[in-house]
Amino acid sequence: MEIDASDPDCVFIPFQCLGYQLGQEGIAYAYSMAADALSAGKTKEEVKALGLAGTLKDGMITFPKDALAVKFSGGDSFYRGNIDGEFLLLMPGVELTDYSIKMKYKGFMVDASNKAYALANVELGADVEYAKVAIVEQTGAKDEVNQAVQGIIDGTIKSTVVEASGEVQLPCKKSGLFYLIGVTFKGEEAHEAAYLKFKGAGSGDGEDEITPIEAYNGNYAIGGVYTDQNGKEQQITLPVVLKHGILQTEQGDLPAVFVKGLMGFNGYETLLPLLYDKVNGTLNMVPMYMDPFTDEQSGQQIDVIFTPAVSTSGKLFKDGDSLFGKLDEKNNLVFTNGMDNVLMYDSFIFALEAGNKMQLFSPFYELTMKPYSGAAEASNTQALQTMHVPGSGIVLQRLDATPMSGSLKIREEVNSVNLQIPVRNLGELEKQFIPVDFSAFK
Repeated sequence: MEIDASDPDCVFIPFQCLGYQLGQEGIAYAYSMAADALSAGKTKEEVKALGLAGTLKDGMITFPKDALAVKFSGGDSFYRGNIDGEFLLLMPGVELTDYSIKMKYKGFMVDASNKAYALANVELGADVEYAKVAIVEQTGAKDEVNQAVQGIIDGTIKSTVVEASGEVQLPCKKSGLFYLIGVTFKGEEAHEAAYLKFKGAGSGDGEDEITPIEAYNGNYAIGGVYTDQNGKEQQITLPVVLKHGILQTEQGDLPAVFVKGLMGFNGYETLLPLLYDKVNGTLNMVPMYMDPFTDEQSGQQIDVIFTPAVSTSGKLFKDGDSLFGKLDEKNNLVFTNGMDNVLMYDSFIFALEAGNKMQLFSPFYELTMKPYSGAAEASNTQALQTMHVPGSGIVLQRLDATPMSGSLKIREEVNSVNLQIPVRNLGELEKQFIPVDFSAFK
C-alpha cells in the first residue's frame, strides 16, 4: 500500500487497488478521506483544517478517526475505516513507546490531625520515568485544562511526583469541583497528559471540618409528588424530625440518623435510618426492608421496601450505586448521587412488595430536606390521609429488571491548542462511598 507522507502534516493514502475481489461486491480499493478531498480540488491547508489529514511524527503515522475508507467496484458506496482512531504505522527502526497515564479517583480521606486528602490510583505506561500529578480547582475559564498542564510542566503549579503505579494521596482542603491532572515525563521532556474531574468533599477554604452526627438533629420539611384519586399530580410538603442514635444490626451497632414522619398516613409509620459515615461526616441512603405493613381488611403482612428511585421511569436502586447526604451552607440536607452510579436518582420512595409484584406506597420524595420553621410549610399534608396509591401512573421496575447503561467513557481526546503533548479526559467522576449490606434488616 502506498502512503503519501511528503508533507508530514498532511499524510494521505491515494486511491489504490488492494489486489483482491469480494464476490459480487467487486474489486476492493482503499483510500483516505484526505485523498478524496484533494482529488475534489481542496488544498492541503483546507484538508488539514477539515481534520482529514494524517500526520507523520516521531516516526509514527496516524490518521484521524473515520478518516480511512474502502470501496468496491460493484457499487458507489464505501465503508469507513479507523473507526476507533487507533491506526498506527511505525517507520523502520522506530520502537513503540508507552508514555500514557491512567488515573481513577477513589474518594476522600481525613487523617487523625483533620487534614483532608483526595485518593487516586495512578497507572504509568511502560516507558514513563515519572509523572507529576496535581489537583486544580475548576474555574470555568477557557482552555483551563491545557493551561494547568502547562503550569505543571513549568512548575508554576505545585505537583506531586509519582515514580511508580499505585495509590497516591493529594492534599485537598476545599469542597467544590476539581481536576486531577497528571503529566508523564522522561528526563525533562513531557510526553502525555491526562485529567479527570471530581467533586471534593471538604468544607470551607481552610482545614476540613467533618459534620458531627448531632448537627443533623432537628425539624425539616421535605417535598414530594403523588397522584390523587382523579389521576392528577399533586405537590406536597411534609414535616419530618431527624434524630441521631444507634442502629442495631447483626453486623454490630452502627451510628445513624433516624427520620420520623415520612409515612404518617394509611395507618403506617416507621423510622428511616440513614447510616452515618464517620470519616466524611455524611449520611448514606441505601435500600432496605422496613417494618411490614398490615392490611386491615385481610390481616396480611406485606413487605415494605425503602429505596432511591428515578421518578420519571420508576426504576429502583441498582446494586452498587450510592447516595450520600450532607448539610449545605443553608443547612439544607442534600443527597447526591455517587460517582459510579449506573442510574441518576432524583427521589426516594417506599414500596409494597408481594411476591413478584411491587406497588408504590408513598410519594416520590425529593432528595433535599430543608430546615422546618412553621406549620405553614406543611399545610397541604392533610391530603395524604386519602392518598390514592394505586393511581400512581408509574410502573415500578424491580431491581433485577434495571438495565446497565454502560461503563464510563474514558480516555476521551481533548483538543490541545497550546501544547505539543496529547491531553486525555479520563471521565467525569464524583465521590465514591462503600455500599453497606443491609440484608440483615429483613
